[in-house]
Amino acid sequence: MTARLFNIPAHIGFVDALAAGLAAQADDPLALAGTLVLLPNRRAARALTEAFVRRLEGKGAGLLLPRMVPVGDLGEDDFDRLASGAEMTAPPVPPLLRRMELARLVRQLPEAGGGARPAIEALRLGDALGATLDTLLAEEVDPQALASAFENTELAHHWKDTLTFLEVIISGWPPVRDKLGASDGGTRLAAAIAALTLRWQAAPPAHPVVAAGITSTTPAIARLLAAVARLPAGMIVLPGLDTDLSEAGCARWEAVHCAEALPPPEPGLPPPPRDSEAHPQYALKLLLARLRAERADVADWGHRSARDGPAARTVQVMAALAPADADDLWEPTADTGLDAVGLIEAATPAEEAQAIAIAVREALATPERTVALVTPDRALARRVAAHMRRWGVQVDDSAGTPLGSTPPGALLLLLVAAVAGQFSPLRLLALLKHPLLAPAAEGTEWPARRAAWLVQVRALDLALRGVRPPPGLDAIGGQIDGWKGQGREALAGWWQPVAAVLEPLERLATSPRLTLPVLATALSEALERLAGERLWGGEAGAALAARLEALVEHGESFGALLIEEAPAVLDALCADVAVRPGWGGHPRFAILGPVEAQLARADLMILAGLNEGTWPPAPAPDPWLAPAVRGRLGLGGQARALGLAAQDLVRGLGAPEVLLTRSRRDAGGPQRPSRLLLRLDSHAARLNPSVAKPGLKRRHDLLMMARGLDAGEAPRPLPRPEPRPPVALRPKAVSVTAADRLIADPFAFYADRMLKLRPLDPLDADPDAADRGTLLHKVLELWV
Repeated sequence: MTARLFNIPAHIGFVDALAAGLAAQADDPLALAGTLVLLPNRRAARALTEAFVRRLEGKGAGLLLPRMVPVGDLGEDDFDRLASGAEMTAPPVPPLLRRMELARLVRQLPEAGGGARPAIEALRLGDALGATLDTLLAEEVDPQALASAFENTELAHHWKDTLTFLEVIISGWPPVRDKLGASDGGTRLAAAIAALTLRWQAAPPAHPVVAAGITSTTPAIARLLAAVARLPAGMIVLPGLDTDLSEAGCARWEAVHCAEALPPPEPGLPPPPRDSEAHPQYALKLLLARLRAERADVADWGHRSARDGPAARTVQVMAALAPADADDLWEPTADTGLDAVGLIEAATPAEEAQAIAIAVREALATPERTVALVTPDRALARRVAAHMRRWGVQVDDSAGTPLGSTPPGALLLLLVAAVAGQFSPLRLLALLKHPLLAPAAEGTEWPARRAAWLVQVRALDLALRGVRPPPGLDAIGGQIDGWKGQGREALAGWWQPVAAVLEPLERLATSPRLTLPVLATALSEALERLAGERLWGGEAGAALAARLEALVEHGESFGALLIEEAPAVLDALCADVAVRPGWGGHPRFAILGPVEAQLARADLMILAGLNEGTWPPAPAPDPWLAPAVRGRLGLGGQARALGLAAQDLVRGLGAPEVLLTRSRRDAGGPQRPSRLLLRLDSHAARLNPSVAKPGLKRRHDLLMMARGLDAGEAPRPLPRPEPRPPVALRPKAVSVTAADRLIADPFAFYADRMLKLRPLDPLDADPDAADRGTLLHKVLELWV
């Protein structure tokens, strides 16, 4: 395999070097067009396309790109087409339909203590079981093995009780899947890889086949890579393998324990040490073991890019993240490559986002300079995007925005919340104030319709002030009829058509057989009448329409639900829909998640959110599989996610300039710095202990600008107000209590007696003593 395995070090821009190598190996443009490149995901294919475009800038020539096929995304159509030609399994179950069916199976399980299981609990349990099923299928473990894995284990009773739920995927799900005539995504991917491998064995392709940037260690992907390596023109290009062959480098590599990379233990000898799953090189070492290859078999790709970082930095990063038993194996050097790595430790996430935005704005001021923000913290990403809009910079966020956080999705959730809350004033007004609402009127443009709509909504707000009315739309109409304010007739005329739109939903809320298709249809009709075509425009509107259509198609299997459960259920069903802008992002700045940034490279990489629990993520215990059960099944441990997070950090640190950021606290309290950041900072301090402040370079300049940007001018003392109304307007008589107010708070007296200002009654207020007394007097009056 010596000539089949290559590596592009972490400090080299992967896609640019890959594009340069593929172009150099092609004899002519047509040969490049015949090359097949297998990539981990769609984002990697897009990044490689952009790398080829950069190679052509200023040359005035065209180029036929190679065929790029993502293989990491389950159900990827491009890979299905590549593997076609052999007998394939049935198409996978649509994701939403699988969620509905698994939730239905969970709801059929007996509930502890009797009673019906809440719909949202069944949906969440079904999602967790679906994730466990995907894990088993990815590692090619038969779910039937779960029952035997729990036998003869000294587990607590609550772990063994989970078998009741696991029966859903052991015996409940397969008949449902077969009845649908579909397959599981993991099974289909493995079948597609098997079909493609058999076809290659029968007729090996003459054109080059390159598997680039793929680090997945699942058995099916490993077999695909092995098949690529056996092809006459097949090549595997690994990203960021530590190829340091010095004594310290070899010692660090050996300290990364991987059971599959070791020969079988002989009887009587102690078991091998625990796997180093939290190390950034573990996944690559495991992949090499499954490819039956050694590190010495991997050759250097031999091409560089314009966005390469210093090679010395990669060596020091590997030394900083070395396993504990090899932590002292590093060599001092004058050139560490860490001079271009800055660190920001902000007080709050808001300050961190402001500092990042300033750093991005500063970098974009240099022509042709590119910036990428990489963070798993989606709230931080949204903050930075909002700050960038103040300078007119629209950001392409690869993770997108959850459907429920977009205006159309928020309108859907507000509508179902108002129905579930029986149109209480707070929920009704929150719905009617949504910026998309203003029904279409012939001959009236949107601004005029919206202005007229808001006038009536504000009048309704005044009419509903005070003690909450009885539930229902009729009570809202009665409150309007009893209102003494100006414009009551106009408000009543406006309310009638609005109530007519909402009445079908009110009747539906009392239905004993409410299902998701019926609810989705009624919500769609009401939204259409309230918001019109503006609701369905853009990527968010299209995503909402697709989700409602899918609920109508697949929601029947979920079963009946109560209207009180509908807001939480719809919120969960919208949370997994990401809305991504199709165009309009800044060409030199992007916000990426760690997965999307695996093969990306920019002149300035900002790695943000480096707090424990965010990067790396907090170890999430498996709710269904105990560690002992996972070991019996041959599944990876929970620390593997830490290793992948460390691998993402190492790749990001390979850029020419890097900025690391974190916040010391958030709304929940103080935050601990990431263990990866602590090790890197400590190692940087060991490299140069003689300076006044050892460690990574702190970017206090960015913090000071962030704190001063919105601080404004220093407050200036103003003279005390001295209202002096004309004598003719002053009150002629003052009560004793008013005199006390005049002395204690003259401004409140002025607002009350002179300006005639009165505080508005609160919305949804509870009856107070005065209301109860009035009601009792009315009862006595009617009785007498």
